[in-house]
Amino acid sequence: MHRRALQYREEVLGPEHPDTLHSVWSVAFFMKNNQKYDDALAYYQRACLGYKKVFGKGHPDTVECMQQYSALMEEMNQLEAEPLGPTE
Repeated sequence: MHRRALQYREEVLGPEHPDTLHSVWSVAFFMKNNQKYDDALAYYQRACLGYKKVFGKGHPDTVECMQQYSALMEEMNQLEAEPLGPTE
């Protein structure tokens, strides 16, 4: 559903419209919650870059997006660093 909304908004509003960027952010959030971290990372990157370009780096949506992106990066690094269990 989020991806369809994103596709529709891209076609009708364009890729940098605030509503389109919100859909990108929503897809990122959905992907993260479904543990599709690589996909989520790509969508968060796109949303953050779009927000920076449209609103500037100090805008609350940009700041929140960057925080979520950073949190995902930390989570991904922690997941990669977790031991898989005994190696004996």
